[in-house]
Amino acid sequence: MKRKKLGLVTLHGMGNPEETYFVGLRDALLERLGPHLWDEIAFEPIYFSRHMQDSEEAVWTRMLEHKLHYASVRQWLLYGFSDATSLEYSKVGETSAYTQAQRRILESLLKVAKALEKPATAPIFVVAQSLGGQVLSSYLWDAMSAPKPFGLWTTPGLERENLSSGELSVARLERLERLYTTGCNIPVFVSGLSNIQPITPKNPGFQWFNFFDTGDVLGWPLAPLSSAYSHMVTDVEVNVSSGFLSNLLHAWNPLSHSQYWRTDAVLERIEGDLRRALEG
Repeated sequence: MKRKKLGLVTLHGMGNPEETYFVGLRDALLERLGPHLWDEIAFEPIYFSRHMQDSEEAVWTRMLEHKLHYASVRQWLLYGFSDATSLEYSKVGETSAYTQAQRRILESLLKVAKALEKPATAPIFVVAQSLGGQVLSSYLWDAMSAPKPFGLWTTPGLERENLSSGELSVARLERLERLYTTGCNIPVFVSGLSNIQPITPKNPGFQWFNFFDTGDVLGWPLAPLSSAYSHMVTDVEVNVSSGFLSNLLHAWNPLSHSQYWRTDAVLERIEGDLRRALEG
């Protein structure tokens, strides 16, 4: 198998995403970059919420005993906010939703490491939708910080994995080159804190682009959170409801929150950065 030059991973958002959530983004980038450049990328989608889906489905089934109005919106909200609250409810222990989500991220990153030609130095790109931005931020906090108070990084479990230096570098995202968050709701999780600080990536070339639509109530700018965030993040305002979706998405609904990966401004930014990294 041909070894790859860089890694690209994705994280889904809230709600009840299909395990194929990444297909539209992958196909759009493949079309834009062409097969030759795409073949240089170790692409790996992360599906972090599988361990919560069965419980959420059971609750939703019981709710259907009542004739509820706006059932589709209710279902989306139930799954979406249940994901968020379950992840934050307990951050300690191997069986917690928080740790299990980090385990899914680690497993996917190790797949990327095995596919890379030079895992210790290869750049890593991450695209995170909605709640995925918060999940990835928490993972980075725990992987990069000392002491490591929560999640997967509290135990000697990683030592038992016998990771090579290259695998550990990828697992800790030490060469994280770009983070793209779309419809990000980190402010919902940190607004009650008196000292709001972003992640501190080790790669001096790191850049974070946060795409938000002012009409998407679940997508927020990040720079206003604090002076540290304003120096770390480049907020990019986009219109996800352009074209044929304009009338349908004029008022907010869950569908508008899911359109970022179809938006030209988002795709152009990711394509351009990947192309420069591969051709440079």
